[in-house]
Amino acid sequence: MFHPDKSSLQKSIKHDEVLITILALWFSRNKRLHKGIIQTKEKIITFIKAYCLEFSILSASIQRFPSVPLVHWEPPTEDFVKVNFDASFNLSSSETCYGVLVHDSHGLVMRACCRKSSCVPSSFAVEVLATIHAIEFSVDMGFPKIVVEGELLPVIKKSGNRVARIFSNFGMISSTDIFWVEEFLI
Repeated sequence: MFHPDKSSLQKSIKHDEVLITILALWFSRNKRLHKGIIQTKEKIITFIKAYCLEFSILSASIQRFPSVPLVHWEPPTEDFVKVNFDASFNLSSSETCYGVLVHDSHGLVMRACCRKSSCVPSSFAVEVLATIHAIEFSVDMGFPKIVVEGELLPVIKKSGNRVARIFSNFGMISSTDIFWVEEFLI
């Protein structure tokens, strides 16, 4: 975890105070210009002090949590394809969308799909169904050797699934299933 020295922390606090002061002055200017409200300097100073205090409390609470390490996507070996998947789930409507991407050993996307589903009872069930869907999609597309990577940590190792997450979120706003198949020469 990063622990700043005292001088850099003081510089950071001063920097924050300057930015908050500029923000307060800008808000005051806009109130005067657009609403005709003139704030006293005491009111502006009170706002700045309160905002600085709140900001420092929130900043201190954030710094207590360890940073999450970045995950780097690794391509599969030459004879395999890597299947990345993720799912988006709307608890109130029990709707879900599975996003699946199939990459070759060079990292190129060879196949992709977004498939919508409904009446799924829980987020755990969604992830299990996403795992099954990812494997079925890969086999149906003719890939006998696959490496599966997804969000279901007890079953599958998670690593670099950001694109699959974006794809599954995109599928939630689509009205139909989406499939993409890259044509390639053998």
